[in-house]
Amino acid sequence: NSGDRLNFNEHIGPYSRRIGYLPANALVKGEVVQSYGGGTCQVSSTLYNVILQLPGIDILRRRAHGPAAASYLPHGADAAVGSDTQNFIIRNAYPYPVRIDGTVQDGALTIAVYRAD
Repeated sequence: NSGDRLNFNEHIGPYSRRIGYLPANALVKGEVVQSYGGGTCQVSSTLYNVILQLPGIDILRRRAHGPAAASYLPHGADAAVGSDTQNFIIRNAYPYPVRIDGTVQDGALTIAVYRAD
């Protein structure tokens, strides 16, 4: 709905084995390590790049990985998640609800944002 927020860490986390996350590659202080929830930054970064194209979605909080950036995007084009200081928060400023759909096929993630009314 208009004005609703998506707080990535609250909606997708906590990134733990207890809720079903498996170990995968994650960037921690510039190093690739195995971590529960590894790979979630690829999802938040893909969503971030979609949101950049939509003037009716406000980016309230976003932080890039820094100098040892995600290798799958140009430097600074990512949205790190997973901690208090790394989160991605957006707000729907359109006067109508939107829906975010994500699909994976053949290893490729596609995210689409639709008008939902």
